[in-house]
Amino acid sequence: MIMFLSAAVYAGAGSYDRPETDTLDTTSDFGESLELENLVDAVLAENLELKAAEAKADADRAKAGAAGFWPDPTFSVAVSNLPTEELALNRTPMSGIQLSIMQKIPFPGKNYYRRKAADAEADSTEQGYLNKRNKLIKRTRDAYYDLYLLERYIEIEETHKTYLGDYARVAEVRYATGEGPIHDVLRGQVEISLKTEELITLGQRREVAAGRINVLLGRPPTTELPPVDRLDLPELDYGLEELQNIALADSPAVRGDEHSMAQAEASRSLNKLEFVPDITVGVGYRIREVVPMDPVAGEDFWTFSLGFGLPVFSPFKQSHNLDAASASVEMTRAKLDDTRYEVLLDVQDLYLQLEEYRLKIELYEEAILPQAEQSLVAALAGYRAGKVDFLTLLNSEMMLLNSEKMYYRVQVNYCKKTAALEATVGTKLY
Repeated sequence: MIMFLSAAVYAGAGSYDRPETDTLDTTSDFGESLELENLVDAVLAENLELKAAEAKADADRAKAGAAGFWPDPTFSVAVSNLPTEELALNRTPMSGIQLSIMQKIPFPGKNYYRRKAADAEADSTEQGYLNKRNKLIKRTRDAYYDLYLLERYIEIEETHKTYLGDYARVAEVRYATGEGPIHDVLRGQVEISLKTEELITLGQRREVAAGRINVLLGRPPTTELPPVDRLDLPELDYGLEELQNIALADSPAVRGDEHSMAQAEASRSLNKLEFVPDITVGVGYRIREVVPMDPVAGEDFWTFSLGFGLPVFSPFKQSHNLDAASASVEMTRAKLDDTRYEVLLDVQDLYLQLEEYRLKIELYEEAILPQAEQSLVAALAGYRAGKVDFLTLLNSEMMLLNSEKMYYRVQVNYCKKTAALEATVGTKLY
């Protein structure tokens, strides 16, 4: 009796182990197998798009550090009060070289709100960087899971190709003894050829999936990658309400909008103060020469000045600016509320999908896969005994193959939803 189903066994607490097959003998920067955490670390270190976002965040932070200071003072040198007939400093006591320093002093509070707005903008940019980082982690994990799924498909197809070879040999024996038709033998050969075609397609898709990972690593897509390690299905230890609270506190999308809100409010406060003019103070020192009839005998002069702008157009110009700033506050407030609701909905949706896939995984492990294997064993025994036809045997084999492939697809979908949940919540959950 031909025994070929021992490769598909159930071990542990209802877990399904994929059939043992030969793996590619490849090595790379990641060693003998491609592990998820190592891959994520490498992508975060090498991805060029993320480096650009980090540099932008650093630039905005540095720019914020320069905000809130007084404008630079103005220094001037003037030669003043020279007679028109002779450009000389010793003809009149009014002539001299004037050295002046002028300093514009913003009205109290203006620089505070300028710095506050700049800090909020830098904080918002930083949250944008974190959001991009989380999305990059999700993309990396999704690409890893896609590669894992294709490799499992290849293993399953190779195993079932072996099964078909066993069936074909049984059909040949039955035909040789006059117990079966030649059609069964030919049908078995066709099925083996179709499996070969499917393996060619899967091999090409595996190369594309590996190339996608290489691009994330910032290297040529044809770079060799080792096979993917087995998946460890993460377990979620948080309830829905707890996840939603974490998301409202840590989600980069929410926090970025909160900082944008703070920036808009600071800009509005600044616009309110723009109705009040700034003050300009100055000090001058005039160097003079001794001239006849000078009552102070060439003594140098000090000059002190105080000035401020005349708010002639402020009731018209600044009122429009204030209206625009107030509208911006309302816009950012509405956007913030919308982002919060969207994040809450996304967390709820992902949480429920995770529960759905978890239940499906248990169903495949505890019912569908064992039943499909038993059906195939029974169909093979029936075919050998002449009680079922070859098509029934092939249908049972196809049912097991599809069940195994769907089992791994459900696993991958579950893992992808965990990646999406972490990216939405904004913090590591597993």
